[in-house]
Amino acid sequence: MRKEIFRMDHVLYAENGQTHLNDLSMQIFQGEIYGMLRLERHGGAELFKLIALNEPIRNGHVFFQDQLVNSPGPHPVTQNKVAIIDSTSRLINSLSLADNLFVIRPGFRKFYVRERELQAQTEQLFQQYDIRLPQQMLAGQLKNYDRLVMELLRAMTAGELLVVLIDIPDLLGSEELAAFHQLLKRLAQNGMTFLYVYNHHEALRKICDRIAVFKKGRIEKVVDRSSNLNQHIRVLAKPAYEALLRLGQADSESKRPRGKPVLRLENICRGGLDHFNLEICSGETLLLIDRSNTVLDDLMGLFEDLKQRVPVPGVVACGKELSDLRLGLLDRLPSRTGLFPDMSVLDNLCFALGEKVPRIWRKQRLLNSVAKEYRPELGDLLDEQQLYDLHTQDLYTLAYYQYLIAKADLVVCLQPISGLDMYLRPHTLRLISKLRSSGIPVLLLSTDLYDTLYVADRVLWVDGGKIALAKTPDEFHELRLLQEDLFPD
Repeated sequence: MRKEIFRMDHVLYAENGQTHLNDLSMQIFQGEIYGMLRLERHGGAELFKLIALNEPIRNGHVFFQDQLVNSPGPHPVTQNKVAIIDSTSRLINSLSLADNLFVIRPGFRKFYVRERELQAQTEQLFQQYDIRLPQQMLAGQLKNYDRLVMELLRAMTAGELLVVLIDIPDLLGSEELAAFHQLLKRLAQNGMTFLYVYNHHEALRKICDRIAVFKKGRIEKVVDRSSNLNQHIRVLAKPAYEALLRLGQADSESKRPRGKPVLRLENICRGGLDHFNLEICSGETLLLIDRSNTVLDDLMGLFEDLKQRVPVPGVVACGKELSDLRLGLLDRLPSRTGLFPDMSVLDNLCFALGEKVPRIWRKQRLLNSVAKEYRPELGDLLDEQQLYDLHTQDLYTLAYYQYLIAKADLVVCLQPISGLDMYLRPHTLRLISKLRSSGIPVLLLSTDLYDTLYVADRVLWVDGGKIALAKTPDEFHELRLLQEDLFPD
């Protein structure tokens, strides 16, 4: 008989007058990798908090290891043996890996640490899971993949009974993700239990035993990995699913020949880039896939230098001086990193114009002109004086539209659909398509295909710091065969 680790029965959770979880029920068994497909992000953060901490709920019951740990009514807030692993490191950067694994953990009571014993324990653990890292290496020196592995092992040594993994595919390249999944399977076979949360079904299908579809603060459906998950998504996320279909159709009909070159990278050697060559042309969307996740940050750093007018050997502008090239850079989650919440919507939209029109905020006539031109598309959004209360979709619109208004020569997007739910992905892809339709070339830097293929004119694969494979629109059917489950029929 399977041993139950965690269960929620008809939980209703509200905070500050807003309902986050509505009649939510779920059950997770020992040794299971239980997937959660978030069609939207509402209620997700509150769910993860409630799994770890037994805060008061308005209705329902929560069980941990068959023990009732939470129910309605006043009670002390207790903590469950749960580890949460996401983009934020919970290791202590100034301590060694051995110290993080065996010393900084609940229940450690020794006043004197036997160094030799600690080293032997760490060495045994590393050998068991084929980890090749120096024991005395500081946690702050770890790369993302190694940091995630260390957090997994620390959860195991600390005796955590449930590990919540949030948006892990956004942090790793495809090859790293495959290795991480293999480690998860080994740990699950040894009795560890996981809740694996992500926004795209394909990543979950590869690893999870069951997949729960999370929408509007509740579990709408639980399916086995072998079930037709695509069919359930078509029903539960019909508007977003149809939007992707329309986007793919519209883009296939609007494919145009490549325009004139805008920028060339010639024989670039920098970080993981090894004699790297790339040509970007006007009016095209170029998707660059780095499955090993070794060069994306190096490329983004190169374009950041160019934006700051730092000369980079091997970069050639076509048609104008390199110093005159107007670049738009959109980092991961641009709604958080590329906007100014204290400024008005109109000022944020015109921010990128500052390179072209100095002191634009003092030119009210120009601001009025921009507002008049884009009023049919953006409506009352233009009247907002701050960004704090705006929906995430509106923030993404502002992040992309600022470069549309500024008529940038090139827009570079790092992991453009990273962390986006089923509804925000089509909206973001439409914004990318709109840039291209305006003649602005877009370079998408990603670790996998997913839905970005819908807006791509060319797809390039990077291997060993070089372009190893290039595909044109006529050859995209081959890419669909590579990952056929990613795309609708």
